Amino acid sequence: MSPETCGGGAISLLPETILITDIGSTTTKALLFERAGSGYKLAGRAHSPTTVEAPAEDVKIGLLQAARALGERTGRQIVVGEKLAVKQRLSKGPSHGTSGVDAFLSTSSAGGGLQILVSGLAKTVTAKSAFRAACAAGGVLLDVLAIDDGRRPHEKVEAIEGLRPDMILIAGGIDGGAVAHVVRMASVIQAADLKPKYLPEGKMPVLYAGNKDARRQIQILLGDRVELTEVPNLRPTLDHENLYPTRRAIHELFTKYVMARAPGYSRIAGWTTLPVEPTPVAVETMLKIISRRQQRNIIMVDIGGATTDVFSHYDDVYNRTVSANLGMSYSASSVLLEAGIENIMRWLTSDIPERQVRNMIVNKCIHPTRVPRDEVELEVEQACAREALRLALKTHRQLSVRVSSDAQKDWTRAAFWSDKRFKAGFAEEPYIKMSEVALLFGSGGVLSYAPERWQAAMMLIDGLGPVGITSLGVDSIFMMPHLGILARLSVEAAFETFMNQCYVPLGTCISFGGRVVPGEHVATVALGGHYVQEGLEISGGEMAILPVDSGDEVDVEIRPGRKVDAGAGPGRMVRSRCRGGEVGIIIDARGRPIQFPQDPAERRAALKTWHGSFGGAGK
Repeated sequence: MSPETCGGGAISLLPETILITDIGSTTTKALLFERAGSGYKLAGRAHSPTTVEAPAEDVKIGLLQAARALGERTGRQIVVGEKLAVKQRLSKGPSHGTSGVDAFLSTSSAGGGLQILVSGLAKTVTAKSAFRAACAAGGVLLDVLAIDDGRRPHEKVEAIEGLRPDMILIAGGIDGGAVAHVVRMASVIQAADLKPKYLPEGKMPVLYAGNKDARRQIQILLGDRVELTEVPNLRPTLDHENLYPTRRAIHELFTKYVMARAPGYSRIAGWTTLPVEPTPVAVETMLKIISRRQQRNIIMVDIGGATTDVFSHYDDVYNRTVSANLGMSYSASSVLLEAGIENIMRWLTSDIPERQVRNMIVNKCIHPTRVPRDEVELEVEQACAREALRLALKTHRQLSVRVSSDAQKDWTRAAFWSDKRFKAGFAEEPYIKMSEVALLFGSGGVLSYAPERWQAAMMLIDGLGPVGITSLGVDSIFMMPHLGILARLSVEAAFETFMNQCYVPLGTCISFGGRVVPGEHVATVALGGHYVQEGLEISGGEMAILPVDSGDEVDVEIRPGRKVDAGAGPGRMVRSRCRGGEVGIIIDARGRPIQFPQDPAERRAALKTWHGSFGGAGK
C-alpha cells in the first residue's frame, strides 16, 4: 500500500504500533506510538547520543541504544540482537502482543545541515533570494558571494577553497536578462579547487537556479568539473520569487550527500517502512498541515542550547530561519553580546549587580547542562530566552519578504541588463504582521519545562510581541519531525496526534498596539458564555488574567480607544471567540514595544505586578 493510500484516509489500514525516530546531529529521539481512534497516543519516549562521529561512526548504534531504552520503559521488545524488530509492512495486517513494532519511520539531520555556499549577482537581489531559499530548506549558509560584495575574484576563490562547502548554489539574473555577469560569477567557481566533502574522488554538487538563458554557458563552463543540477530561476523577474524548486532540490541533495553518507545509514534505511526523510522537510510538512487545518497564520519557535529556529506559515507561504548564535547554553554569551546587558536586565525583578548576571550567563556556556539553582538564576535564564526569541524573530521577519515592483519599468531594457542595475526599481517588504498571526507556539527546554506554564506564556509574549488576539501553546517534547513523517501515512492521524498528544494550549493573549499610554484608558473588554464579564476596563501598563479553562471557549468583545489597535486597526472594535488554556486568557496592555518605567526600582515593581497577575506568581 502506498503512502498516498494511507494519507487519503484509510485509517483502518494504519499500523497499530509505530516506532518513529529523529536522528539529530547530537541526539537521537525515539518515540513509540500506539493507535488511539483516528490518531495515535504516545506510549513512551527515549533518547541517546547520535553516534555519527568517532569513535563509533555508526548512527545505527545510537538508534539501537535509544530503541532499547524505549523498550525497557514500555515493556515492549523493540530490538532483537542488533536490529529493530519491525514485524510487518503496511500491506499486511497488524500484529499483537508486546514483541516488535508494526512499522518504523525515521527522520534525520545526522551529519549537520547541508553546508551551502551561495553565489549570486547583487547582494540585495538574487543573492538575497538564494539566501532565503537555502535557509528555508534547512541549509547551513557558509558565505554569500556577489559581484558587489567588495571582494576581488581571487579572494572569492580563496573563500570557496577555504570553506569546503557540501554544495554550491548559483543564482543570478532575471530570465531574459544579460548572461555575462552570471557567467562571470560561475568562472570564479570554475577557478577554485573544488573538493567535495563527501566524495573525495567525485565531483562537487552545484545547483544552478539563475537566468535560464545562461544555462548553456554554465553547462559548458562547469559541466565536466561538477555534478550540475538545474532548476527554474529562483528570481525569474525582479518582482517575483520562485523558491520552491530550489528548496526541493536542496532537500534532495541533502538526502543524497549528507543523510545517505552518514555511517550506518544504509542499515537504518533497510529497516524503515518508508524512506528516511530530512528533518526540516518533516517539520515543514507538519507546520503546513496545522496551519491549513486551522486556517490560521502560524509562527513556531524552537529555542535550543546553540540555536533558535523560527518557522512560519503565513498566507500559505512557508519560511524557516536559523539563528545559529542564539541559544540557551552553548550560545548564551552570544545572546548577551547581541542583545546587550541592559536588555537582559530589564526583565529581572531581582536587584542584582550587572557583573553577577554576566557571570551567570557565561557559566551557562561553560556548563551547558547546568540547571538554575534558584529563582534568580531561573529569572536570568528566562530573560535570555526572551531576548533570543526577540532577536530570532527580528531576523525571521527581515528575511520573510515579498518582492514587488514599486514603479513601472521598461522591461524591454531590463532584458539587456543584469539585476544589479535594477536593484532600486523594486521593493522587498517584510510581510509578516504580528496582528495577523493567530497562533504562536514554541518548544525547547526553557519553554516546555518552565516550572510554571505562565512563565512559558510570558516568554512567548515578551519575546515575540503578539498584537491582537493570538493563541499561545508549547510543543512539550518537539514532536514535529516525528509527526511530519507520520503524515506520510495519514495526515488526519498526524494532526489528531499533534492536537491530543503534543500541543499544550496555554491560552489566548489579547494585546494592544498603537498609542498605549501608561495609566490611560486602553480598551473595554466583555466576555460571554460561562465567563460573563461586562465592561472590564483596561488601562495602559496593566495585565489581567481571565481563568478560562482548556477546552472552553468564550465570546470576547474588545472596544479599544481611538488610537489603540486591538488587531483590526486603531479604534476598531474586535469580536472573536477565544479559547482558554493552562494559563487562561491574558490581557496585555503594556503596549508594543513593551513600555518599561525608566527608574530601576519602578521597573522591578512593574514586573512584579505583571507577574503577580498570574495568581500571585510574581510575589
